[in-house]
Amino acid sequence: MNLLLDILPETEVIGGREYFMDCNFRTCIILEKILKSNCSSRRKVLESIDLFFPDEKPSDIIAATDAILRVYRCGDNDKPDKKTKKNGNVALKNKLIYDYDYDAPYIYAAFLAQYRVDLNDIDFLHWWKFHAMFVGLEKRSKIVEIMGYRAANLNEIKNKRERDRIAKMKEIYALPQNLTFEDKVALAGAAFGGI
Repeated sequence: MNLLLDILPETEVIGGREYFMDCNFRTCIILEKILKSNCSSRRKVLESIDLFFPDEKPSDIIAATDAILRVYRCGDNDKPDKKTKKNGNVALKNKLIYDYDYDAPYIYAAFLAQYRVDLNDIDFLHWWKFHAMFVGLEKRSKIVEIMGYRAANLNEIKNKRERDRIAKMKEIYALPQNLTFEDKVALAGAAFGGI
């Protein structure tokens, strides 16, 4: 799938029938909340299917969960391996450096400042577009600065004063639960596999 050339999917063919899927960015953010919840795997699956297939639910639960994962991974089944980046934008060395709930004010402000997109007012923004815009945020935005602190490897900082400063920033901006993208995909796989 090429974001520049292809029409982004909003349907999935399951069992020979085409089903509408809600691919709005909010849907995937809610999916993360469902996956982090303490409810049973079966309930996570059913809530996720209800979320992504609001009109009509496919009877094939396995195919439905595969479709949900495909949307969440932006169409790339190998996304977790490609998530490690060296530019500090999203994840570094498999360490999650953002959380949509915890960092919501910073993400909202960055989208408004850089793209003039009010995420609160916009009705629909495809998850894949949102994700591309998120990883493309400029270094001058506060969320990218914060992600840089979270991603910093203190062992690589030679200057003691700078290392201490970065350590303090890591502490200030630490996430309450530091799940990697791979952990989130594993949560989805475990939830969807436990039906």
